[in-house]
Amino acid sequence: NIMCDLLPLDLGDFGSVRAFAGSFNRKFKRLDVLVNNAGMMTTGDDFVTEQDFERHTGVNFLGPVVLTELLLPAIHAAKNSRVVNVSSAAHRLPTKSGFKCNELPALLSEINDLLPEDGPQPRLSGKGSGTGKAFLRYGLSKLCNIYFSHDLVQRSNKSVRSVCLHPGVVATNFPLALVSERFFNMFYYVSLLFLKTSEEGAQTTLHCCLCEDEELTSVPSSAAQQPVSGPKEGARYFVDCTNASSTMTPMAQDLLAGRRVMDWARRQLLRVEHENAVDVDD
Repeated sequence: NIMCDLLPLDLGDFGSVRAFAGSFNRKFKRLDVLVNNAGMMTTGDDFVTEQDFERHTGVNFLGPVVLTELLLPAIHAAKNSRVVNVSSAAHRLPTKSGFKCNELPALLSEINDLLPEDGPQPRLSGKGSGTGKAFLRYGLSKLCNIYFSHDLVQRSNKSVRSVCLHPGVVATNFPLALVSERFFNMFYYVSLLFLKTSEEGAQTTLHCCLCEDEELTSVPSSAAQQPVSGPKEGARYFVDCTNASSTMTPMAQDLLAGRRVMDWARRQLLRVEHENAVDVDD
């Protein structure tokens, strides 16, 4: 018999994430595998998380970062533990939209309304409603999942395996926020003919959870994409249960760009922590 414990978790609210991690850490001493599977899309640009982050950034990227950091002691307590980040082939969209690696922190600041009012206002066009903008913001969040995977590789000293993946295009209710319910119902049954089922879509995630440890070894980045100092390797990227790291965009393989994005993320998390501390003191 398999025993399951269900704990509530809302990745759009850091308070909920902390409560979940606290409950988990009190009940369990180790965590063998963490799967960060969050993925949502919305066409509006006015949907924000509890901490006022744009929802693609907050739910798909920052929420899993906070969750993983709070669970790292339990992850390190397990032998051959691993963190599996479900990314997407949509990580290519920022590149296809013409953005450069050095623009990503500013793009994240723009869509999260964090650009200083008295500073330069770059016209990056990450904001706005509509399906095209939703796909850009979703793709950016999935690119950030890859950067977080690289970041874990570089910080773990190989004590924790970190890997990212594209699950495939799966026939679920994921596009429901983008189209009308009537169109979705029509599309769904047609899509079953050429998209993966939910069971098929889970296979690459399961493979990364269960495969031999050697399959998840880190991969070196090209010299042009490495930071001046620090580790020179990043996480592997899987597609259809196979190492497909070479199919990542050069932007996704750029460890320096990833470090800049993760620095941006940590600054935002520190800002939120400081603001919460001020609120409590008041």
